[in-house]
Amino acid sequence: MLVDAKNLLKRFKEQQKAVGAFNVSSIESLQAIFQACSIEKTKVFITTSSGESHYLIPEVVFSICKKLSEIYHVDYSLHLDHGDDEDWIKRCLDAGYNSIHADFGELEYERNVEATKEIRKITDNYNAQLEGELGVIPLMYYQDKLQNNLELTQPKQALEYISETGVDSLAISIGTQSGRYKNVKDMNLGLLIELNQLMPDLPFVLHGGSLLSKRQYQDCIRNGVAKININTELRLAYTKKLRMNMQDNPNEYAPYRLLKGCRKEMEKVVLEKLNIFRADN
Repeated sequence: MLVDAKNLLKRFKEQQKAVGAFNVSSIESLQAIFQACSIEKTKVFITTSSGESHYLIPEVVFSICKKLSEIYHVDYSLHLDHGDDEDWIKRCLDAGYNSIHADFGELEYERNVEATKEIRKITDNYNAQLEGELGVIPLMYYQDKLQNNLELTQPKQALEYISETGVDSLAISIGTQSGRYKNVKDMNLGLLIELNQLMPDLPFVLHGGSLLSKRQYQDCIRNGVAKININTELRLAYTKKLRMNMQDNPNEYAPYRLLKGCRKEMEKVVLEKLNIFRADN
């Protein structure tokens, strides 16, 4: 069943564990996530980016998640990642989403605050969880092409931001990058420790969570990260298997046959992450 996203994040932070937030762009990825969470008997954030939600249609996502939750007996929260359009945010909330990421980290501080406060007004009407963002997490989707520049979250400014916006969780920039072509050595653990000391009760969210080491995950969870976003690794698992199937079966044109094994490969990724995120630290 759909569960309160605010309480879910609070509980995971208190337990020094992290909930997996897995992006979906196909029914195969949804099935893989629910199957893995059923095996591990854990709750999960089902996440769509703005682009993914436009592709899948919010009402369809909610309906499929509701049915898969009943089949697999898995509790979940439904989250819109990178939400920056008020009309689309309302569309997702009306469809049944109960968690929103206000993606204004690239704006100047004052504009970020004002934009986030406007989204806060909307989410309050739905009792939805609001995730703010302070700092810029670079996107490394294409090789040798940085989409935006790193801006680390500043601790004192973060305190002010939380006070002004009233967000329920905070996406922090500590050196991770989203996408495939990233430098995973640049995480600033000292900054995370300082943020957690200043805001010990606030759940932090780690964007760019794919392709990190087990130690990096554990260090983040131990110091306040309660939700870790995984997208790239699911996409890579899916497309790698699909390409192999197409190469091995050049005359096949039934899509579901070409997708054979893609769901299983994504399930392996989810299981691996869940075992790390829920381990004692």
